[in-house]
Amino acid sequence: MPSLGGAVISVSDDHGPLLRPGTALAVAEDPRASACFPCVPWFGRLGPTFEAFGRKAMLCATLSDSSPLALHGDGWIARWEVLARTDDRLLCQCSVSRSPSGYPFAYSAEQDFRVIDGGFRVSLTLRNEDAVSMSAGLGLHPYFRRTPSSQVAFLATKTWAPPMDGGRGRLSELSSSLGAGAPAFLPDRTLDHSFTNFGGEALIVDARGIVRLASDAPFLHIYAPAGENYFCLEPISHLPGLLLANEAEGGGRPLAPGESKSLTFFLHRSYCALPKSMEGASAAS
Repeated sequence: MPSLGGAVISVSDDHGPLLRPGTALAVAEDPRASACFPCVPWFGRLGPTFEAFGRKAMLCATLSDSSPLALHGDGWIARWEVLARTDDRLLCQCSVSRSPSGYPFAYSAEQDFRVIDGGFRVSLTLRNEDAVSMSAGLGLHPYFRRTPSSQVAFLATKTWAPPMDGGRGRLSELSSSLGAGAPAFLPDRTLDHSFTNFGGEALIVDARGIVRLASDAPFLHIYAPAGENYFCLEPISHLPGLLLANEAEGGGRPLAPGESKSLTFFLHRSYCALPKSMEGASAAS
């Protein structure tokens, strides 16, 4: 739905949905009802005061029922235009010269959707259209169906608890089996954390089989609200709350005028064993 924040409504193959399916009506009422949406030009909460590269702004809340701060950029609430369409590709663009959130930079973004190699790929690109450098980041926010048998396997090194509504974030060592490589259940409590040095792929394992997520993003954010029938594995370019920090510390990389930054996400159903990089961790568990 290009007109509804460039949101993906559903992704399915011959064996069923790969993401939690949505409907256009539900997404029109709430973009969080989609199967996946873009986070651009930042991920997470930001504000309310913002200052970078000589620009100052007061940011406003994106969704009044979730946070008083600006959330996940403008892309997921903006209108996208279709640039190209074929049987296996859809290219969409969003241009923002005056941000509804108050973000003080002009930018454009593209989502390149492709059916390729037996799976679904999204390439999200952000371009600085301003006359000055801009603090920038991006991410994708896919929703997966959660059942009592759902487990997740991926490799990471540490966890980041993001700041909530202006608080302080926290980096810590892995405190559970999540991120150790072997399939692990999500906790009963709400999880809203990022994982650093993401290994590039994650497996969603349940009674229906295995779905593989691959991305070139350096971080993976997991949002798994307690009691819900979904969870999110979100490839992101910077840690939430650290957009203005140094890139080496988990922040967003500044983009010079005309410069671009991209992030790729690939999803497909897998019928093979665990990747070799995860076999050792699985045996150890």
